[in-house]
Amino acid sequence: MKALISVSLEIDKATYNVDVAIPGSNPTLDNPYTFNVTQVTNEGDKEEKANLLDVKIVDSDNFLVDVEPPKSIIDLVPVVQDVSVEVSNGEFEKEAKPEVDPEADPEADPEADPEADPEADQEDK
Repeated sequence: MKALISVSLEIDKATYNVDVAIPGSNPTLDNPYTFNVTQVTNEGDKEEKANLLDVKIVDSDNFLVDVEPPKSIIDLVPVVQDVSVEVSNGEFEKEAKPEVDPEADPEADPEADPEADPEADQEDK
């Protein structure tokens, strides 16, 4: 059984979308536990979205936590121009796209392996 929960809250002329996804089986890089909060503000015809919190968890070795306060809060502190905090471990990047594992992807370029020893090829020639 999997669970998807979405809630929209309106607070002080802004909408906050809260989304939670709990996978139906053991979490994987493609299907982690997720928790996300997005702020949606409307000024005239213009809609702006800001990702305030993004959490993705597979296990203690693969997780991502990305936090950015809303612009309305940053504007209250004139010295601070921008701030964001990201903590991750394992295969997650900020956009939460897992890196390609060359061993799992047969089309991955074996020459792109950063740990490959370029001198090892020269010794064979």
